[in-house]
Amino acid sequence: MKVTDYSRIADRYDQNPYRRQIGPDENLKRYFAQHPDREFRVLDLACGTGLYLQKQLHAFASVSVEWYGLDASQAMLNQAKRRVPNVRLIQGLAEEMPYEPESFDVIVNHYAFHHFAEKSRVLDEVTRILKKNGMYKMHNISIHEMRQWWVYQYFPSAYFEDLKRFWPKDLIYRELSVRGFQVELDIRYRMTSMPLTECMQHTRNRDISVLTLIDEKDYQAGVERLETELNRDSEASIINDFAELHLIAVK
Repeated sequence: MKVTDYSRIADRYDQNPYRRQIGPDENLKRYFAQHPDREFRVLDLACGTGLYLQKQLHAFASVSVEWYGLDASQAMLNQAKRRVPNVRLIQGLAEEMPYEPESFDVIVNHYAFHHFAEKSRVLDEVTRILKKNGMYKMHNISIHEMRQWWVYQYFPSAYFEDLKRFWPKDLIYRELSVRGFQVELDIRYRMTSMPLTECMQHTRNRDISVLTLIDEKDYQAGVERLETELNRDSEASIINDFAELHLIAVK
């Protein structure tokens, strides 16, 4: 599988408005409430530019939490260091995390599992560094349930790139179960009408990782098709698929 070079998009990554739609983590809230009078250590695995950490720091300021972030991209971490300077941020690989066994109460992993080249090793590492009764949370898109995502409609080769990167939901469930986790997995699907102007905005920003992985000729072909359709009707829209995987696994 191809690997996204986030040094190329780190400076515009946060310009995508969807990435700023982060609220207090309800799963964290429930976990903290179920374990009162404790100090917690929480790791944001593949923390990116720190948007999630920033929101949770404010939301749970009254809870005793040590926050950590790990990411493979130094460029993304540079953004995170400016946003959450008090978080313990480390550059490293998810396949070889620099933490002692049973270091964390909670590990969260948002929109990143598909980026890991050796996913089984990552799950081994999650198992190793998570405490007994600790929670691993994965949140990602679920590409197998969203074949008509606007990206795949205008950039068909993107779907085949993503098939190389994304595990199907049953494999994720099975691989965590055999490691002793109690797993709950939920797929949330929606179909909406999406303005082509919004598609073009995301296309021009080119911060969606798979758009950086497809061949340039395929990217330009999608741009030209969007331009043609917008020139024909500036208010045109398409039917858009979207599906999200929400997973909670307790060790």
